[in-house]
Amino acid sequence: MGFANNQQIEQGETGFTYLGGDVTCGGCPHDVHVSAFVRHDGEPGTCSFCGRSATVLDLHRLFVEMGKRIRPEFLPSSISPEVPGREWEIDALSASSVELLDMLDLPLGEGALADAFVGAFENDWIAVGVWAGTPEEWLSEGWDRFVQVVKRESRFVFLHPATAAPPYRSADIDPTQMLDRLGDALKRCGAIIPFPAGQPIFRARKHAPSEVLTTPEDLGSPNADIAGAQRMSPPGIPFFYSACEERTALAEVRGIDGECATDAQWVTDRETHIVDLARLAEVPSIFDLSRAALRPELRFLRRFAQEISKPIRAHDNPAVDYVPTQIVAEYIRRCVKTDFDEPVEGIMYPSAVVSGGTNLAFFEGPTGQVPLRLVGPIRRFVAGAMRTDWSLL
Repeated sequence: MGFANNQQIEQGETGFTYLGGDVTCGGCPHDVHVSAFVRHDGEPGTCSFCGRSATVLDLHRLFVEMGKRIRPEFLPSSISPEVPGREWEIDALSASSVELLDMLDLPLGEGALADAFVGAFENDWIAVGVWAGTPEEWLSEGWDRFVQVVKRESRFVFLHPATAAPPYRSADIDPTQMLDRLGDALKRCGAIIPFPAGQPIFRARKHAPSEVLTTPEDLGSPNADIAGAQRMSPPGIPFFYSACEERTALAEVRGIDGECATDAQWVTDRETHIVDLARLAEVPSIFDLSRAALRPELRFLRRFAQEISKPIRAHDNPAVDYVPTQIVAEYIRRCVKTDFDEPVEGIMYPSAVVSGGTNLAFFEGPTGQVPLRLVGPIRRFVAGAMRTDWSLL
């Protein structure tokens, strides 16, 4: 009787009811972390779902553990403190167990094991922070507010404490805090990576048909006095814009029919460090105890990478619409370091014009140096009918 009572208490505290005696092996769950838990805590037996003789775990223990691991983001409505009382004529945003499993990438598959979970967790699930906001929402709303401020309200002194607004909620991120929060997320999520020596990259420059570009000075960044506003750099501060693929480098310069461009291959002449927004880690499973805490930040960074890679539209103004990413690049250049206090010298990000293409912007030093050397080949192209279409001359 005491064992049964303990089970009832555990189930009540977790928000489910299960009276059956089924067991599952580690091969039936689809999520590798759920499978690992079954194999680690189970004992020899026969799986109720696939019939195999293997290490098996009873569903009571499995559902208790799954409920614990889901708890940081969702709670059954029966135990959630965020369900409004009857005096509130509103409903909390909720999801059924079927919808929850779908949001979590079907960790139990789509068969009888998932059906058992749905039958046990009969109550809807309420997102943790549905009223006060979630960590991902705080970051996303903080970024949106930062963009609004630096584009439309305060471009040059927005970091001064006098510009900070009183927070509506204690967790709100003010624009004066957003850059540091972004820097913390980049470090925690492993987005600062070594970029090895000898890595090939490509850079293209448009020019008049009569010009012949052959030297590093010809093919490198423009001089500061003629450097215009770009996605990562404001006027007068040149960056070395390049791409990991030749086709991306050419497409990014966007020629008009008949214009010429010269493309050249460069290589890094030493190891450096960059922020990699093009190959961010996948959002981990909620059941991955070692990495689940990174889920809000990784979801935000993946959205952030998409935002900064959006192409400028015809009615946009680069002098205004590039300001947020220019500030972020300046912050990364001046304030972000590796764990060993080494500087970060560039940002890699998805191409806005080539699907699957990758751009790389290197910051220039005080005398224009970048960790690169020109190796060739140097090739001339002429623009075709499409703005991103180039043919070899």
